[in-house]
Amino acid sequence: MTESDPAPAVTGFHHFSPTVSDVEASAQWYERVFRMNRVPVPFPHYGAEDSGYAVLLLDPRSGAAIGLHHHDSNPGQPFEECRTGLDHISFGVAQRTDLDAWAAWLDELGIEHSGVIDTDMSNFTKTEAGRNAALGMQALKRLGKPEDVADVVAFLASDAARFGTPEINIGLFPFMIMALIYRNVGRKKTAELMLMGEQISAAEAERIGIVNRVVTADQFHAVVNDWAENLARKSPVLMKLGKDAMFRQQDMALADALDYLRAQLTIAFSTEDIQEGVKAFFEKREPVWTGR
Repeated sequence: MTESDPAPAVTGFHHFSPTVSDVEASAQWYERVFRMNRVPVPFPHYGAEDSGYAVLLLDPRSGAAIGLHHHDSNPGQPFEECRTGLDHISFGVAQRTDLDAWAAWLDELGIEHSGVIDTDMSNFTKTEAGRNAALGMQALKRLGKPEDVADVVAFLASDAARFGTPEINIGLFPFMIMALIYRNVGRKKTAELMLMGEQISAAEAERIGIVNRVVTADQFHAVVNDWAENLARKSPVLMKLGKDAMFRQQDMALADALDYLRAQLTIAFSTEDIQEGVKAFFEKREPVWTGR
């Protein structure tokens, strides 16, 4: 909230959940058209487990999620809240305290809502937004996934962040991410994360090597900007060559890795930027990169 605009902010759409007349046909359409991945188990409706179920689809490129809902009471008529059409839209907020701020804001506006509801996976509040729509604002409990950071060279986390692989808690297993986590975290700790399905704090994530550094929430944006500005001052062509080489060589045998890196060094010496960098160092000035 600000003095000029008391409404709390949202970070964007969290997910979209329409009620459909044919879940299977709809799921196949989203898989075919948008190449979305279907989570292979249905999810019962929270608080109304006997009323139907939802199928969840995820876009691995953008992180967008769509929940396709089946209601037992829906025989296929045109749109109403529990019939074919919009079940709800969920907005994301940055942290749990922002959800409390939204609840207070809705109270101030005199809008009925459920209050903040805590579940094992998320916190949310629900309110009616007009006759035929429901507005849900949701804040995941800062539940990061190690596979989202395993290929990142440097990772900064707020001290409010939490990490985990909770798939096992709903009868799934994080198969695809296993190879990435084992290459970044010790085997015993990786096994604990995947088999127990429990969350860990940002401090623990730093200790076991998932993140590079943890800062307080009020420092986070300033430190991110500082890191970004620092990285932006480097040669873009050498950064790309170096980052690609880091990942390519990590699983090579030592002799193969040295041969590969020797070839990359030869390529680096042929760039204009390495010549500019050396020249700028001796002339005691900032280099002017061309990206070539």
